[in-house]
Amino acid sequence: MRGSILFIALILPRLGNSQSTINEQQWRQIQQELNEGLYRVQQDLKEEITKVIDNEINVDCEELQRVKYLGKQWKYPAWSCAELAERKPDYKNGYYWVQVNQGDAPDLVFCDLETEFSQGGKGWLKVANFNMTDPNQECPSQFTLITQPKRLCIRKEHQRGCSSMYFSSSGNVYRLVCGTVHAYQYSTVDGFDISNCPTNPCTINHHYVDGVSITHNRKHVWTYAHAVYRGSCIAPPHFVGNSYFCQREVGPISFCRVLPQPTSDSLEVRVCRDQDRGDEDVRLELVELYV
Repeated sequence: MRGSILFIALILPRLGNSQSTINEQQWRQIQQELNEGLYRVQQDLKEEITKVIDNEINVDCEELQRVKYLGKQWKYPAWSCAELAERKPDYKNGYYWVQVNQGDAPDLVFCDLETEFSQGGKGWLKVANFNMTDPNQECPSQFTLITQPKRLCIRKEHQRGCSSMYFSSSGNVYRLVCGTVHAYQYSTVDGFDISNCPTNPCTINHHYVDGVSITHNRKHVWTYAHAVYRGSCIAPPHFVGNSYFCQREVGPISFCRVLPQPTSDSLEVRVCRDQDRGDEDVRLELVELYV
C-alpha cells in the first residue's frame, strides 16, 4: 500500500500545473494514471483490512474452541480443576486435561467438580483414589490382599512398623488437603500409646500410631488413630497437634487440613502399628485425597 500512496504523491504535483499548458491527451493520461493509482490503493487497503479481520477471526475462533472444549481435549487444557469448576459449572466429576505449568505437557487427572468442601469450595484434584470395594482395585506393593471378612489391604510385614503408599500432586501447588479414610481395626489397637516406639520422644518417622498417617515430605497432615480404649487417644505426639481423629472403629472419616505453607509434594499414606500382626492390625479399605 505504501507504493500506491507514493505513486499518487508523484502524480498529484503534475496536476498543480496550469491546465492551459496541458493538452487534452496529456490530461486524459493523467486521469487514467490517477484512477489506476486510486484503484491500487483501494485494493491494497482491502487486503490489509482482510488480513486484520482474518487474524481477529482466527484468534476469536481459537478462544471459542478453548472455551468450548476446556479440559476435554489435550489441545485445550485447564490450568487447574478449580478453573474448570469456576468456568464450567455444568461439568461433572471425571477426568480432564490440566496443564499446571505453562510449557509442560498437560496431564489427564481426575477433577471433583461437584463436592463442595467446607473450607475450599468446588474444583478439587483427586490425588488418591484407593478403594478396595472396587473389585479391580489391587493392593500396593508393600501390602497384601485379604478377602475375609471383606477385601482389605494389610501390611506385608508381620513386625511392627509402617508401610507406605504415595500419591502425586501432578505438580499442583496446594495448601488445603481434604479427604476420607476408612480402615478396620483388629484386636488390641491402642491409638497413640507409643510405649513401643524406638525413640523417646517418638518422631514422625516411627510407628507413632496404630492407624493411618498422612504426610507430605514427612511433614504431618492428618492421622486416623484406632483405639480400643479412649484413654489411648488423649496424648498424641506434639507434631500431630489437633489434626487427627482417634476412636474405636466408626466407619469412613473425612477431614480437611490447612497446611502452614503451600507445597507441591506428593502425599504419603502410611499404615502403622506398634506391635506384631498377631497382636493387632490395621486393615485399609479406602483412601481419597483432594488438593
